Parts: sequence; structure tokens; C-alpha cells
Amino acid sequence: AIRELEVLCSVDYLFTQCTDGLHQKAGSGSVVELLGTMLWITCPNCGQDHKLEQIMA
Repeated sequence: AIRELEVLCSVDYLFTQCTDGLHQKAGSGSVVELLGTMLWITCPNCGQDHKLEQIMA
């Protein structure tokens, strides 16, 4: 439903508090996750970001 509103109203950015990546999976374009994301993890040693699915594999 939100994706449909984006198309209808020509939304440039979607600001969300969701951290699960569902807006991206639904096809939303420019998503700004205000509370962060559960899809990426930052290494505490080097500070590099990694996809969580790669770490959990």
C-alpha cells in the first residue's frame, strides 16, 4: 500500500522507523531508516559494514 502511494504521489524519499527492510523488498526507492537496519552489521574491530545474511550463513 505504501509503495502504491509512492508511485501515485511521486514520493522522492520514504522515511521509516521500520528496521526489517520490508519497504525495500516491496520495491520502495529511496528509503531512510531512522532507527537503523537489521540487514547490515558493523564489525566492532574494523568498522566495516557487512550484510547480516552473509554473517549468519
